[in-house]
Amino acid sequence: MKKYLALCLSALLIPSWLFAANPSEWIAKTVSYALCVGISGTTNTSSSGSGSDFAHSLACTTTAGQLKASAVVDACALVTITTGTSAPQLIFKLKSGASGTTTLVNQAAFLPTNSTVANGWVCFKTVVSGAPGASVATYSSFVTYPSATAEARDSNATAQPINLATNGSLEWTFTSQFLTAGTGVNSAKLEAFVVQVSN
Repeated sequence: MKKYLALCLSALLIPSWLFAANPSEWIAKTVSYALCVGISGTTNTSSSGSGSDFAHSLACTTTAGQLKASAVVDACALVTITTGTSAPQLIFKLKSGASGTTTLVNQAAFLPTNSTVANGWVCFKTVVSGAPGASVATYSSFVTYPSATAEARDSNATAQPINLATNGSLEWTFTSQFLTAGTGVNSAKLEAFVVQVSN
């Protein structure tokens, strides 16, 4: 009888160890949330703003200590590019820092297609290497091919890592830069800006 009970008990215990997670496997514990969602941002025109960065509106702020070790910041800008008969070169950037002026991603200049209107998402990903502090290494680049214009490049020309003071507030901004005025109407309009944080 004791043997029979022992067999029954061991049979009942089979599912608990047979299907238990392997200790070496990753266990999902990430919490993601859309921190900021903005619509209808400002427009950068090459005729008035060529040669310098144009910080579009719809900035997003992370608060002190919000970015923990291994936190991920996904920032996506929906951009509409309108070009004239001779489009100037263009650069997209993601910036952060206390005042949103530290460049995290700076692509090589590309030449949009002439006489066209193109619309698409330009997305960036930043990974935070350590716990909140005064100078924490972060690593950033494009997530996907910058699809808002033809012949865009997805490589980051800014050396990594970039240190940020994650123990304070950080402003996340999307910037565009026309290198020259070009010919005709050339503009980059920020239609929407979404920043998501995963901890």
